[in-house]
Amino acid sequence: MKTKLTAIVTALSIAVSGTTVTPAQAAPSERDVWLFLFGAVAGAVIANNTAATPAPAPRPVTFSTGPLNVRQTYSFDLDRGRVTENRNADIWFQALDGRRRYLKPINGAKIAVGDRTNRGYRGCSRATYTTRRVPLNVVPEGSYICVKTSQGRYSQFRINDIIGGRNKTLRLGYTTWQ
Repeated sequence: MKTKLTAIVTALSIAVSGTTVTPAQAAPSERDVWLFLFGAVAGAVIANNTAATPAPAPRPVTFSTGPLNVRQTYSFDLDRGRVTENRNADIWFQALDGRRRYLKPINGAKIAVGDRTNRGYRGCSRATYTTRRVPLNVVPEGSYICVKTSQGRYSQFRINDIIGGRNKTLRLGYTTWQ
């Protein structure tokens, strides 16, 4: 970039001044110096205004979003935003007993717990995913979890709260992107 700018400035200053300097010539006149400075400033302005700026990253497009209330032993589909008994679902709220509960990816979906903060599309698209189930006790209320859905979309859900006595219900908010 610096070489390009130097070449532009030199070319402009010579073009504007209409003079050439050879070793046999005397020192440039005051007029030539002013023309050279004018050309240098003009070249810098032109080069600065025509420098390529990177295009902004495209904004993610939301495919579906909303709340979900998932009773234990049920599954949820983050592409369609619905609770189901397993058909086309992404995550199963698996309950083995009163204390052992899990979020288990199913039907080819994958899960990424990460640091449990709101990572959004960009963070979820760069996350490291697994097909292993996640114990519910490592993702408390307020946790954000990324999912790569069974249809290949990136999604994120937040565990808003876990309610109920023996039979729990997860109240989630989710967003799935195109």
